[in-house]
Amino acid sequence: MMPEVSGEDVLKELRNSEQLRDIPVILVTARASDTDRILGIQLGADDYLAKPIQIEELLARVSNILVRIDLSRLRERMEAREKILFMARLLDRLSDEMRSINQIFQNGFEETKANLTTIWKALALPHETRAHELCVGFNQENTSERFKLFKVAEDDSSGYGQNLNRLGAAIAAAPFDEQVQHELWREVKGLDPLRLQLMDAISNIYARMLRVYTESERSYELTTYILSYSKEQ
Repeated sequence: MMPEVSGEDVLKELRNSEQLRDIPVILVTARASDTDRILGIQLGADDYLAKPIQIEELLARVSNILVRIDLSRLRERMEAREKILFMARLLDRLSDEMRSINQIFQNGFEETKANLTTIWKALALPHETRAHELCVGFNQENTSERFKLFKVAEDDSSGYGQNLNRLGAAIAAAPFDEQVQHELWREVKGLDPLRLQLMDAISNIYARMLRVYTESERSYELTTYILSYSKEQ
């Protein structure tokens, strides 16, 4: 008998421990009744051996347990591998779908980009060749000091003031040099309210489409990367 605690108590502690619960255990005990055997198995013992024991039998049981563990781990690895392959097949199909969607977006985006310049020119809006860059600014956050240069009074809550502030923020965030920004800002401030509203609305719509197209490209790139990674595993 073990001092202070029994083998069953030790087994309970092992099975309740996150770090130790997977250690295989063979109960070796003088208690050989069916009830004792059943209790030991119920507590989580991998095998039960009554005294007196034969060394050859103990070694054989240990060997059997180790073989079962190896087979169990091999099965787990194979199942994990099958899941990865299954996910790879799904991602392969998803990649094809994303490629098709991305191509549709790209074709539509290029056509819309060309139409943007045409609409800009037809409405006599300033810097028609810079329309795309200005719309890029709509998708950027700008907290720089330069933003203050392209803004009307804070208390101007009119539609005109709001349109002007949105366009000013876009100008400040757009990839223009400082000279172009100031030129465009002067021309924007000189627009009548209707053309200013049209410029704001068209820019905002195009910027939203640009955002969708950009996210589509990122999703496609991410899917392609995951697919490539899964195939290497």
